[in-house]
Amino acid sequence: MRLVSTENGTGEKRMTIRMAIASAFIFFVSACVGSAIDQNESSATQQAQEFLPDGGPPVVNGLYEAQGACPFEGCSPGELRARGPVELQARPEPSAPVVATVPPGEWVNTVASINRTRPTRGVVAEAIEIYVSETENKRLEVGEVVYMTDYYGEGEVELWRRGERLSYMGESIRWDFSSDAQRAADDAAGAGWWIEVRRDNGQTGWVLGGGDFDCLGAIDAARACQWGRAGPPTPPRAITLRDCRDCPALVRVPDQTFAIGQYEVTFAQWDACVADGGCNGYTPDDNGWGRGDRPVTNVSWNDAQAYAQWLSRRTLQHYQLPDFDQWELALHPGAEWDTWGYDGMACEFDASAGVNIARCERGQSVPVGSFRPNSLGLYDMIGNVSEWLEYGQLGHEATRRDYVDSSFNWQFGVETPPGYCAHVGPLTNGEGQRCAGVADQRSNKIGFRVLRTL
Repeated sequence: MRLVSTENGTGEKRMTIRMAIASAFIFFVSACVGSAIDQNESSATQQAQEFLPDGGPPVVNGLYEAQGACPFEGCSPGELRARGPVELQARPEPSAPVVATVPPGEWVNTVASINRTRPTRGVVAEAIEIYVSETENKRLEVGEVVYMTDYYGEGEVELWRRGERLSYMGESIRWDFSSDAQRAADDAAGAGWWIEVRRDNGQTGWVLGGGDFDCLGAIDAARACQWGRAGPPTPPRAITLRDCRDCPALVRVPDQTFAIGQYEVTFAQWDACVADGGCNGYTPDDNGWGRGDRPVTNVSWNDAQAYAQWLSRRTLQHYQLPDFDQWELALHPGAEWDTWGYDGMACEFDASAGVNIARCERGQSVPVGSFRPNSLGLYDMIGNVSEWLEYGQLGHEATRRDYVDSSFNWQFGVETPPGYCAHVGPLTNGEGQRCAGVADQRSNKIGFRVLRTL
C-alpha cells in the first residue's frame, strides 16, 4: 500500500494517512486471526500429552514417544544409502507433505529418530525380582500394573512402572495386547520408527521405518555399508610365497610365525598330489560341478592330512592344517572384521570377502578367488566351502575333528555332515560356526586350506 500526498491541504493529507493506517491494522488483525484458526485446526488433530492410568507413561493420541533412541539392533545409524526412491516428509506424520525424493544410490546422514508405539498394559501374575545393579533389585508385586514400552528382542522388553524404566524377560506378566484393528489404527496414526535425515544440500525430512534405505545399523553386513561413501577399497596385493609349481600360494600372517594358503586347496592341486604318488591315490568326486580351480571337496580330515604330509615331503617344509586360533587370526588380521554380505550386490562375483553363497542360492561351490579377498589378501575365508581344522574335539571323542562351517550350502541340506556345530567366539556374528566332524567322513561341503610354519 502507498501513502499519497495531495495538494489540497493538510486535512486531506492527514485523512489519507489515517485510512492507510486503518487498512494496515485490519490486514494485520486478519492475518493473526487466520493464524490462530490454523493453529486451532492443527491442535484439533493432535491431542495434548496425557498419562495412562495406574502410573502409566505419557502418550499423545494414545502413542508413547521415545525420541533420539536408536531403532536398529547394534546401530549407531549414521550414513544411509537409498536403495530405491525414498520420499521425505516435512514432519513425522503420515499426512505430512512430501518435501523431497531421494534418488537411488544417494547417501544421506541421520539427524534424529522418534519411536511411536502404543504401550501394552500388563498385570503382574507372580512376584518378580528385577535386577537393576549389583546392589539393587526391584520387586514387582502380584496385581501391580506395568506397561511395555519397548521390545528389545529375544523376549526382553522395557517396562514402565510409575516413571521407572526396567528391563525384563520372563512370563510372569499377563499382557493385554492390542487387537488387530487397534494396531491398524495406530499404524494409520503414525506408529513406528521415524527417522530424520539430512541430504548433502542441507535439505531434511522424515521417513517411517527407515524407508527404502540400506545401512540402517552397525551390524549391516552389506559391504557397501561398511565402505560408506568412499566406495570399495582397492583389493590388497598380497605378497605370496610358493614352494613348488603345484604347491598352494601362501600369505604370511603379520606378527605370526606361519603363512596360510591364499586360497582353499583346489582339485587341480589335489590331482597333482595323486599324480605324484601322494594322497593315498584317492581321487575325490566333484559332484559334476567341475574340477580345476574349484575347491577340492569330498575329502576327509584324514585325506587333508595326507595332502599336508605330501607337501612336507616334497618341499622339506612343515605343512599342516591351521588350528582354530590360527584360522581366526587369518580371518581377522589385527582388529579387522570381515562379514558376509546379505544383499544382492554381495551375491555378484567380485563381491566382498567371500560371501555366504547360501544366501545367494547357488547351491554349489564356485572357483576359488571368485570374491574379494579379506584385508590380508586371503580368499574365501568366509564362504565357498567349509574347512577342516588341525585339531579340536568339540565332541570330546578321539574320532572327532573340527571344521569351520561357512559353506555355500548352509541350510540347503546338500549332504550335511554328521555331528553337530557350536557357535564359538567371534563366529557368533553371522560368519559361520565351528563344528565337530568325524575324522574319516567325506562331504561335498568340506574342503581345507593348508598352513606352513616359518
